[in-house]
Amino acid sequence: MARYVLRTRFANAFYLANREAIDRYLQEGEKKFEELQNSLRQRDPAFYQKLKKAGL
Repeated sequence: MARYVLRTRFANAFYLANREAIDRYLQEGEKKFEELQNSLRQRDPAFYQKLKKAGL
């Protein structure tokens, strides 16, 4: 239990110390994901309509 608490505190401290870089990295990843998703939707719109109907 103590290790879990220490690891959690360390992770929080690391994030707070590097917040801008981590947030920028995550935003870039989200942007790349959206670009890839849009590209795939344009290639096969029928497939994505099936996914949408299935609730996925």
